Amino acid sequence: MSIFRKSLPDLVRALRQHENDQNAFISSALSDIKKELQSEDKQAKADAVAKLTYLHMLGIDISWASFRIVEVMSQPEFAHKRIGYLAASLSFRHDTDVILLTTQLFKNAFSQTKSSTMGSSEGLQYEIGCALNCLANIVTPDLAEDLIQEIYGALNSSRPYVRKKAVTALYPVFRQWPRALRLSFDRLKEKLSDPDVAVSTAAVNIICELSKKTPKKLISLSFHNCLKFS
Repeated sequence: MSIFRKSLPDLVRALRQHENDQNAFISSALSDIKKELQSEDKQAKADAVAKLTYLHMLGIDISWASFRIVEVMSQPEFAHKRIGYLAASLSFRHDTDVILLTTQLFKNAFSQTKSSTMGSSEGLQYEIGCALNCLANIVTPDLAEDLIQEIYGALNSSRPYVRKKAVTALYPVFRQWPRALRLSFDRLKEKLSDPDVAVSTAAVNIICELSKKTPKKLISLSFHNCLKFS
């Protein structure tokens, strides 16, 4: 059995043992990983994506595996799913052709009622938080427009961890789809008074970043709200 049917630590150790012929070794590794990605074994496929993520951090192009990464993101087990989220966060670009396939995947993840592998909301919050983090890294204008309502739902979560993640996800959404700032400003402002200090601090940070990037737009929105509530 090839070493590349094993784990990520095995790959790391093997690479260190082949310092003098790493290019040939990586080429052989990629060949084995491609076979694993075609496997019906969910664990094998997730392990393959984990190894691809490591190779990506070494400068290897893994754009050819984008669809396989989405497949791992959609797996029911969170242990597998988070590997896909990390791979997407690091390797997807705004022109990655499979990004639109993640829309329904994120909608499912942000739904508080969907938890087929977790027995409690304590565990579910980390799945939602991981999805929000991934979205913040790969968001496009289309994703921002399609998922803004789901982000609003996360802002109202009973879990401070989820609310904090949702607040921080708003900033890249604003950058990609500026119209969202006007639609979301009141909700962001409400989080300044959130009872959890981590959530309110995240809201302060977002407003500070916005004031540096688009001060005129932020002043205009603030003035508009002052008039509305005066």
